[in-house]
Amino acid sequence: MKGKPGQENCGMCGAVLAQWHEPGLKAFRLVMAAEHRYARVPVPPSPAAAV
Repeated sequence: MKGKPGQENCGMCGAVLAQWHEPGLKAFRLVMAAEHRYARVPVPPSPAAAV
C-alpha cells in the first residue's frame, strides 16, 4: 500500500513519536499510562434485580 513520508505526534503533549521518510503506511499501538486511561464505569444492575 502506498503512503507518504511524515511523522506521528502525541495527541496529548505534541511530542514526535515517530518519523519516516519511506512512502509506506504505518500502524501504531497506543499504550497509555494508567493515570491517563479512561476510568472504568461500573456495570449497572440488571432491571430484573430492581423488581
